[in-house]
Amino acid sequence: MHKYLSFPVIVLVMVGVACNSAPQITSPVTRPPLVEQPTLVPSATPTARSTSTPLLANPAYVPPMYSHWITPGKVSIGNYYPGATAEYNLTIHNGSDGRFTETLQVTTAPGETTADIPIKNELAFPIKFRDVRVKSSNPGEHLTVTNYLLYLKHLTKVLTITGFAPDATRILTIEYVRPTVFSVYFRIPSETTKEYDAATTEQQDWVIIADSTPVFLPLETRDILIRLQMPKQAILGSRSWEFWVAVAESGAQGTIQTELASRWLVTMR
Repeated sequence: MHKYLSFPVIVLVMVGVACNSAPQITSPVTRPPLVEQPTLVPSATPTARSTSTPLLANPAYVPPMYSHWITPGKVSIGNYYPGATAEYNLTIHNGSDGRFTETLQVTTAPGETTADIPIKNELAFPIKFRDVRVKSSNPGEHLTVTNYLLYLKHLTKVLTITGFAPDATRILTIEYVRPTVFSVYFRIPSETTKEYDAATTEQQDWVIIADSTPVFLPLETRDILIRLQMPKQAILGSRSWEFWVAVAESGAQGTIQTELASRWLVTMR
């Protein structure tokens, strides 16, 4: 029976611009997308739509590949009323290439040359598990990954590695590519646009996010449908109000998190 000890590798990464005071967007648009008339949707069940990155108004502009970004930065909804539904796609780009390195100590038992080694993250490309690079501190070991298993019940990720020297201890360095999980959520604004009031926690129930924890492959760009659905019986004290749809990378321990946000400006009829 082998034994292992993990050693955390902490990498500080700062991407984009933190959105503590105002929402940020890296890709420019010629004008804010505008929904003049709310889109009436007969079904209350949200459906996610996935499209390729839309062409930007300025064809000479190339969005950054290795930074997280979202677009649009602002969505304006006019002529809104209780019972109406308005929706718009939020485009999210994953600027991470997914490369991840972890280090752990493994001790093999007498006669043991193959071991199942748990890793911290899923592989972005499970069928390419043979591309995982494993290096031993023991110069006489030439290790090979022969299998990858994901146990959903316990959320355990395991690599089967062969080539170990029996009855020995070594430090393993494992390099692989992992996906990125984002969190998409309703946010009460830190500050509002002039003549707009901040939304309240009550409005949070009106915002339906088709996928609030999307999983992105390295450098993937995808649309997440955001739907605003106001109950018919709702009563508002403000005619113009604002909320944010925020996006942040989730589950990345030991890194500096950056929050990106899109302003939603709602004007009642």
